[in-house]
Amino acid sequence: SMMKALGEMKKARKQLRSLTFSSTDGDVTATVNGEMELVGIEIAPGALQSDRGPAIEKQVQCAVNDALKKAKEESAKMLSGLTGLKIPGMG
Repeated sequence: SMMKALGEMKKARKQLRSLTFSSTDGDVTATVNGEMELVGIEIAPGALQSDRGPAIEKQVQCAVNDALKKAKEESAKMLSGLTGLKIPGMG
């Protein structure tokens, strides 16, 4: 039934919100949740030297993008398992 499906989707969203996906690129670790929200950035103390700016910027970008990709793929798996459909743009 439609109400049951909506209930399952709400439950899945709640589960996704509580999941985190981390990715490390060099001295940077980015963590996102299943709703594609950035929930943490860790940068190694030694990486914060002024001459490393461009390298750290690139590492932050790569770590965040990789963590988002992992979250998107897992979200797609969870949602397609509920609906039996492949959701466009979700993996």
